[in-house]
Amino acid sequence: MKVKWKCLFTLILPMLCASCGFIKLDFLEKQCETYVPQKYKFGYQEAEIWTTSRKMNIGDTVFIRAHIHEAFMDSVSNKPVLVRGRVQLFFRLTTASFLSSSSPFAMDTTIFRVFHTHFDSFVRTGHKVDAYRYDAVLRNGYWDLDIGFIAKKKGPYDVYPAINYAQTNEPLPKGVCMLGDSEKYDALIRIKSGNNRINDIYPILPEGLEESFGFIVE
Repeated sequence: MKVKWKCLFTLILPMLCASCGFIKLDFLEKQCETYVPQKYKFGYQEAEIWTTSRKMNIGDTVFIRAHIHEAFMDSVSNKPVLVRGRVQLFFRLTTASFLSSSSPFAMDTTIFRVFHTHFDSFVRTGHKVDAYRYDAVLRNGYWDLDIGFIAKKKGPYDVYPAINYAQTNEPLPKGVCMLGDSEKYDALIRIKSGNNRINDIYPILPEGLEESFGFIVE
């Protein structure tokens, strides 16, 4: 009888395993045997954010464009490094406060969950991941992104841009893990703006919003 049950279990086990691919087996995960320092340290990359008029109305658009060379300057080696894996930009869009004494980071003012009630969006170049994240497209040696947010609701807003990924597609040897930031190597965004009203919204600009774009839908 024990032999029969053993045989039955032997037959069933492969079928159970085939249907449970979602189960995470820790012993199959990559193990870090050695660590290496962060290989690169990238600096600022430029993106443009602008509106066609300083005074915005419902139906007007906030335009965002990036044209970033695939060779990022690395401050560790003082040489350019080709970034050909992935570049993803992040735009933290929040409802802003006119009170100069308040910090925009004191409470969660993001509109991620209700983005569609505040804005429509379009993508001319790139790929939308979600309301805040967009993958740029590599073409002719540049990472390109061209998107827009169309206002649907009145109010003051600010956009904080960042880089989520700047990946070189350089695999590490088995068992080797990198310390520090290996997703974007400290890459940051510096904006070139037009009709930026961030100082109208925050007369005393809170720390951390130096590269933000502000606009008011009236």
